Amino acid sequence: MNNSSISLNTHSTVTTFGYARVSASRQLLDRQIRNLKNAGAKINDIYSDNDSSRGDYNHGLQRLKRKVETGDTILVTKMDRLGSDTIEMIQIINEFDDIGVSIRFIEDGININGKEDGKKILTLLSVVAQAERQRMLEKVNDSRKKQKEISYH
Repeated sequence: MNNSSISLNTHSTVTTFGYARVSASRQLLDRQIRNLKNAGAKINDIYSDNDSSRGDYNHGLQRLKRKVETGDTILVTKMDRLGSDTIEMIQIINEFDDIGVSIRFIEDGININGKEDGKKILTLLSVVAQAERQRMLEKVNDSRKKQKEISYH
């Protein structure tokens, strides 16, 4: 089995896992982890990643994929925390959905549990989330350009 696939485990109890991800070195996982615990994930069942290092990219997600079993639920604070872009997010959701694992986005109020309506909503909202992220990056880049212009004058 390749390391990106999800194992099909079966068990008698259902577990609620948590997943947190930050995409910049200045971001902290603390708030996400606190929200995941408040929503029902035990600290030992919360996995996390820090995209800024890229060398450790998705190790937490890969461990989570090996741990989940049919019937489990994964809590994520917001949609944009599951993947770095829309395509990755949808791929991850489909992988979990294929083995009967639900994903609940706490702050977005979305529960993906194999129903087509949930997937349609997620696809639409993830496109919106990615557009918002792109606009934020553009604003940061514009601000940096203005700062350079000011420093040259």
